Amino acid sequence: MDQFEGQTESPAVDHEQYEGATAEAEQADASGVSPTPEGDESFNAMDIINQMTSREGDEGAEPPAAEASEESESEDEEETTEEEQEEQDKDLPFHKHPRFQEVIAQKNEFKGLAEQREQELNGFKSEVQELFSGLDQQEVMDALEIARLMKSDPQAAFEKLTPVYSRAASLNGHILPDDLQQEVDSGYMTQERAQELARYRAQQEFQQSRDQASQKQRSEQEQQGQQDQVMQEATQGLEALEANWKKGDPDYEVKQGPIFDRFAVLMQQRMAEGQPLKSQQEVLDLAEKAKQEVEQRFAALRPKKKPVKQIRSTSPGATAKAKPQSVMDIINQHTS
Repeated sequence: MDQFEGQTESPAVDHEQYEGATAEAEQADASGVSPTPEGDESFNAMDIINQMTSREGDEGAEPPAAEASEESESEDEEETTEEEQEEQDKDLPFHKHPRFQEVIAQKNEFKGLAEQREQELNGFKSEVQELFSGLDQQEVMDALEIARLMKSDPQAAFEKLTPVYSRAASLNGHILPDDLQQEVDSGYMTQERAQELARYRAQQEFQQSRDQASQKQRSEQEQQGQQDQVMQEATQGLEALEANWKKGDPDYEVKQGPIFDRFAVLMQQRMAEGQPLKSQQEVLDLAEKAKQEVEQRFAALRPKKKPVKQIRSTSPGATAKAKPQSVMDIINQHTS
């Protein structure tokens, strides 16, 4: 009996184990993990990890769709807002339209930059004028050429600098004139005394040349001022003269440009010769002269007309008949 009782108790234990295993299996199914018996050789921990991660991935894939829908909704709202804004802008006056306001703002910005650049340019011009004050165009070009040659061709720069150095040395008495050098060589004058006299002479010549240049500049400025005043006074006369030209010459529009160019050349020639225009009548006479020269040039270019030969008829029927004086004359003309 004891053996039988012991044998009958063992199935109870197996039943409890079975119930526990069944519960674990159900719990595993609920959690999404497939149960694997401990004695099964195919059990692998990576399978459980992969299953858990795949499930987490499936659960985490849902939020991006929601975010995408939210973004699309926000974009739709923005588009709707822009369309509504455009509709509202259409009702605005032109000067209050956002695009017009933007263009005005850009214009003001560019205007400020242009004014700033103009101030900088004017400042640069004043500096250049102060730097090259008293120099003519050729002297400025020579100075720039020497500076360029110093970097590219020193030998040519030396040749350019030699006369400049000689002139500066003469002004400072380092190079004596021929007469003073002869007196020094003869022993009639010391070197120091000769240099002092040379500097004095050079300073006198230099001051005289400066005075002449200043006088010439003042004279040119006065002539230019008189010329401008005469031209201002002659403006109305020139306008009236040109109006008469237009009325009397149908081809004046073609000649207008050449006439103006020739008039400017004649004025420059008068200024170069030291004979500025002094009155309104001189201006009008010069304009007439320019017009005549241009018309002569146009006439020389115009092809000459060939003479047309008149063809005379020699047929008898073309002979003029006498006017009939009576009825018999008419009958005779028709019967003859």
